[in-house]
Amino acid sequence: LTNLLRKDGKFEWSPTVQAAFEDIKNAILKPPCLALPDFNLEMQITTDSSEKGIGAVLEQIYPSGEIKPIYFYSKKLNPTQSKYSASVLEFYAIYCALQFFRAFLIGKKKFLIYTDHKPLLGFLSNKNPSAKILRWKLALEEFNYEIRYVKGTMNPVADHLSRSINTNSICFPNSETIITLQNQDPKLKTIISKINNNTNNDDSYFISEEGLLMHLSKRHSKSPRTSLIKQICIPHSLKSTILKAIHNDYGGHLRFFKTYHRLREKFFWSKMYCDTKNFINSCEICLSRRSAFNINKPPHQPFTQSKFPGECCHVDIFGPLKTTSKGNKYVLSIIDAFTKYIHLVSLSDTKSESISKAIFDNFIALKGCPEVMITDNAKYFKSKEFSDFCKINSIERRHISAYSAFVNGRVERPNYSIANILAALCDENPEWDQLLPHVMMSLNSSTHEATHTSPFFLEHGRDMRLPYCIKDSANKFQSETEYLQQLILNLNEVFSKTLTNLIEQEKKHIRLSEKNIDTKKINFRIGSLCFLKTPNTTSKLSAKLKPKFSGPYRVVDRISKVNYKLMLVNNPRKVISTHVHRMIPFIKRFSYLHLTQQDEDPTEQDKFIKLHLQPKNNENKPTKINSNRKYNFRTRVFRNSSLPTE
Repeated sequence: LTNLLRKDGKFEWSPTVQAAFEDIKNAILKPPCLALPDFNLEMQITTDSSEKGIGAVLEQIYPSGEIKPIYFYSKKLNPTQSKYSASVLEFYAIYCALQFFRAFLIGKKKFLIYTDHKPLLGFLSNKNPSAKILRWKLALEEFNYEIRYVKGTMNPVADHLSRSINTNSICFPNSETIITLQNQDPKLKTIISKINNNTNNDDSYFISEEGLLMHLSKRHSKSPRTSLIKQICIPHSLKSTILKAIHNDYGGHLRFFKTYHRLREKFFWSKMYCDTKNFINSCEICLSRRSAFNINKPPHQPFTQSKFPGECCHVDIFGPLKTTSKGNKYVLSIIDAFTKYIHLVSLSDTKSESISKAIFDNFIALKGCPEVMITDNAKYFKSKEFSDFCKINSIERRHISAYSAFVNGRVERPNYSIANILAALCDENPEWDQLLPHVMMSLNSSTHEATHTSPFFLEHGRDMRLPYCIKDSANKFQSETEYLQQLILNLNEVFSKTLTNLIEQEKKHIRLSEKNIDTKKINFRIGSLCFLKTPNTTSKLSAKLKPKFSGPYRVVDRISKVNYKLMLVNNPRKVISTHVHRMIPFIKRFSYLHLTQQDEDPTEQDKFIKLHLQPKNNENKPTKINSNRKYNFRTRVFRNSSLPTE
C-alpha cells in the first residue's frame, strides 16, 4: 500500500495489495490493545532500524511499574535511505519517531529514548557532524530527552516493527478462490458444465472432492515414477500469480527445466510450456545473473592500417604487480601500430602526470609525436592532464569501447607475452622492473606474426646484433652514400610488403571471426530492449553474488556495426554508448503474464513460438535495421516509428 502512494509509481491494485488491505480491515475490527495516554505519567520511546525500515513504540510507565504501549510506529525506507550507515539509520529512527509522537511529547518533562545501538551515544557527541545530522539535531532541540542503551534482546517490539516487511510478494490463492475463478473462466467453465452434464469426451479432466477442476497427465518417459500427475486447472486470471510464485518466491529463480517441472507437478493450463518459457526469459533478476559466457561474439571489424612508423601507437597499463624495491608496481606498454616495436616503462603509480612524462621520455623524445594514440577508458587516460598533454603535442587521442579490452588487441596481446616472460625470469630475480629491458629485447628482436619480420628491423633498417651473431664482412659497403641508397631501397620495399602483410592479417582475422556467428543475435533493432554487462556494478553483496548485468536499456541509435547508443528505461537521462558484445536481448513478456494486466493477446504466443521455440532448421529472415529511426530526447519518442512497450 505504501508503494501505491509514491509520486512516480503506478496505481495498480494487485492481489498482494488486496491482501494488505484486508489485513488493515481485520486489524481495525479487532478490539484495541493500546492504552489511553495519561500526560501525568512518565513516557518512554524505544526505537530500532534495519535495512528495510525503522520502528518505534511509545509507552507510558504506571506507578505500579507496569509498562503499556500507547502508539506503534514503523516506516519503510526508500532506496536512498536504506544505504545510510548503521549509526545514521538509528538516529534517523529517533528523529522520525519524535516527529511522529510530537503531540504526545512536546512540553513534557524529560523522557527516555532507548536504542540497541551503543555507538550512537558517541556518534551524537561529534563536534563536526554532517549537514544532515546537524539538521536533524536542530529539529529535535524542542524536546527534552535522554538517549540510553538497551540490549537487543530487550528490544523485541521495535526490532520487529523495523523488520516486519513481507518479502513474499505473492499471496497464494486458496481452494475456494480457485474454484470461484474456475467457474468464471470461459474455457474452464465449459469443461465443468460438460462434466456435470456427463457430456465430456475428454477423460483427462475430472472434478475433485473439494470441487476443483483437475487434469491428469503422464510423466516424462525417462522419469522413474510411473504414476499419473493430478494437476489443478488454473484459470487465465491466475497464470501470472502462479508463475511468479513458483519461479520467484518458491523456486529461487531456477532455470526453465526445474521451474517447468515444478509447475507441472501441481498445475495445468493450455500452452503452459510456452508461457513458462516466456516468463523466465523475461525475468529481470534472472537476466541480471545470467552467465557472461553466453554472449554472442561480434565479428572482427576492419581497422585503418598505419602506413609508416610513428603514425599511430597503442598505449596500455599492465599491473599492478608486486612492488619492487624502487616502489614500481605497473608497466606502461607503448607499441607502434606499424612496426610493432614495443616500449616498456616501469611506473610507481598511474597518475596522469607520471604516464605523460613516461610517454614523452621513452617514446616522443626518441621517435617524435605520433599522429594518433589509442587507449582504453581508464580514468588516467581520460583526465584533463592527459588531454592537455595530447593537445600540446598535437596527438589525436582515441578511446576504445568501455569494458572491451579485446578491441585494443595490438597492445593487449603483447601484455600476455610480457607476463609469460616475466613469470619465467622472476624465479631467479624477483625485481621484475630490472628485467624489462631484457623483455623489450626479446620481443623486438623476434619475428612478428603479422609483419613476418622483426620490429627492430622495421624500426632501424637492420637486424639487432646479439651475442650469438657471427660477424659478416661480406655486407660491408664501400661508402656511406652507397649504404644510404641501398637502405632507402630496402626500406621502401620492406614497408610496402609489411603493409600488404598487415592488410592480409586483418582480412584473415575478419574471416575467422565471421565463422559460426549468428548475425541476428548481434543486430539490435532501434527501440528494442536489452540488458548490459556491467562488471563494476555497485552491490552490497560479495563479488560472487552481485549481478553481472543491469537494465533494461533501450536502443536509441546505432553508431556502427558493433556500437550502439542505449538509454536506461528507469532513468531516461542516462544515455551511454557501448559495444554489442556487452548486450543481451530482453524478451518482451506476454501482457497477460503481468500481475497488473490480464488482457490476453492471442498473437503474442504465436510470435514467441515462432521466434524462440521453432526448430533450428526453420530459420527466419534477418531483421532489417532502419538506421533512420532516431530517438528524440525531448519528447522521448522515436521519429517515424511506433515505440514498443516493455
